[in-house]
Amino acid sequence: MDDHPTFRRTISAGLEDYPNDLQVVGEAADGQRAIDLVEHVQPDVVLMDIRMRGMDGVSTTRILRERYPSCRVILLTSHCERELVVDGLQAGATGYVLKEYGGEELVRAIVAAYHGETVLSPPVATTVLHEFLDSRPRQTHKPVKLSRQEIEILRGVAVGQGYWQIAQQLVLSEGTVSQYVKRIIEKLGATNRVHAVAIAKDLRII
Repeated sequence: MDDHPTFRRTISAGLEDYPNDLQVVGEAADGQRAIDLVEHVQPDVVLMDIRMRGMDGVSTTRILRERYPSCRVILLTSHCERELVVDGLQAGATGYVLKEYGGEELVRAIVAAYHGETVLSPPVATTVLHEFLDSRPRQTHKPVKLSRQEIEILRGVAVGQGYWQIAQQLVLSEGTVSQYVKRIIEKLGATNRVHAVAIAKDLRII
C-alpha cells in the first residue's frame, strides 16, 4: 500500500521474481482503499507505507489490526524517526522495514512476519532499543553468564538482524537460533528480545 504507483509496481514485480510461495494479491494507493482491499482479498501480510495521501499508514494499520487481527502489517517506509517507529509498532505493525532494505531481505521479512516474527531494519531496531532504554526505570540485575554462542546471537538481535541472518552467519538453523533466543530471554529474566538486549547492555555482556 503506497501512494507512488512506480514504487508499488517495482515492489510487486520484485516479489514475483523470487522462487517462493509469495503471491501479490492487490495494490492500493491510500489508506481507505487499503482497508477495502484487505476486506475483499484477506491477505496474510500487508506492506504499508507510513506517509500517504488521506489516511496515513499508522492509522490504517491500527484499523486493519483491529478488524483483521490475523493479518500481519509490515510498515515499509523511508522514515525512521523515533515517534513514527513507536507509533507504528504501537498501532500493531508486525514489522518496520526501511525501503532501502529491499529485494531478498524484504522477502525474508514477509515470510518472517507471516510466521509471527517481528522484523525490524537495523536502524529501526536501534531506535526501538533507545526508546525502551529511555522510558524504563533503571534496575539492578543479577550477574548472568552467557555462552559465547549466546552472546553472538544476542549481538545480532541487538542490531536488528532476523533469525535467518544470524543463522547464516553462525552456520545454524533458524529453529536453533530461535531456541537460543528463548533460552537467553529466560536466563536474563527478560520479557522479550528487546528487553533481553537492554539487560545485557546494563550488565555489559554486549
